[in-house]
Amino acid sequence: IAIADNSSEQLKYCEPVSEYANNIMYKRQHGTQAKDLFLTVTKDSKDQSFTWYYIALIKEAYIRPVFKNEEEKREVAKEFADEALKGCLDSFNV
Repeated sequence: IAIADNSSEQLKYCEPVSEYANNIMYKRQHGTQAKDLFLTVTKDSKDQSFTWYYIALIKEAYIRPVFKNEEEKREVAKEFADEALKGCLDSFNV
């Protein structure tokens, strides 16, 4: 039961990271400039402990290609969000 509770807490902690990663990649795919995202994350971040991680996600998103097709754009944003979720969850398994 402790493992389930721990996993639930980890997921609760990491879901916002995944959602933010999806948002970052969606904006990347639709032409938002990286500087705009950097300004937003440094100014509006409610949890400053995550700022460095969000900056790393922005950097990673902007080295990835931009797709032309809307379906591909949605898919790459979803995949990026899944990768961020996995990375966050893996960080608990020290």
